[in-house]
Amino acid sequence: MPIKSRERIPRFNPRTDIPTIPNAMSIAGAVLALRGAKRIDTTAGIA
Repeated sequence: MPIKSRERIPRFNPRTDIPTIPNAMSIAGAVLALRGAKRIDTTAGIA
C-alpha cells in the first residue's frame, strides 16, 4: 500500500476562491472609492 508523503498542492479554483465575503467587501470598497473620487468636490462625493 503506497504512502503519500507529499502534501497536496493547493490549486486555484475560481468557482470557490473568487466569491468570498472578504473579496466581495474589497470589490465593493473599491467601487465606492472610485465613485467617490470622481465626485470628491461635491457633498455627494464626500458622503
